[in-house]
Formats: sequence, C-alpha cells, structure tokens
Amino acid sequence: MSCLHNTKGFFCEVCGYLSLTSMDHRSKISIGACRGCELKFFEPNVEKWKNGWRPKKREINSFNKENQKSVYSILSEINNYI
Repeated sequence: MSCLHNTKGFFCEVCGYLSLTSMDHRSKISIGACRGCELKFFEPNVEKWKNGWRPKKREINSFNKENQKSVYSILSEINNYI
C-alpha cells in the first residue's frame, strides 16, 4: 500500500508546500506535516504540538521565505552549470 493513501493530500497542512519525498510522506502520516515542518516546528515543541499547538502564520511565512531562498540559491547554482 502506498503512503499516499494515508495522507490528506499532496501538500503540507502547516506550510502548504508540496510534499515530495518519502520522508515528507512519513512525517505527514505521523504528525500531519512535512519533514521540514517536523524539524522546524514539531521537534522543538513536541508536547505543545500533541496538545494542539501549531505555529503562527508569521512563523510559517518566515519559514517559507527561508525555504524559498534556499531553493532559489540551489536553482541558481544548477543554472550556472547548464
């Protein structure tokens, strides 16, 4: 059985990013968020998360901006080699 059958969709319920990797899918099944959100938000706040806490919109926006910078940096480096 595919992990996709156990998720609520292809996008992270916290940050909204597309979940691409098997690690993302495992995280979505276990905590309802992608691997990035698991590392950034869940692991430092396990007990709060279990009690319903989720990051505020501004924290998510900041996290998404950090990710975008990383992705653009990687794409720029790849483009230099093409």
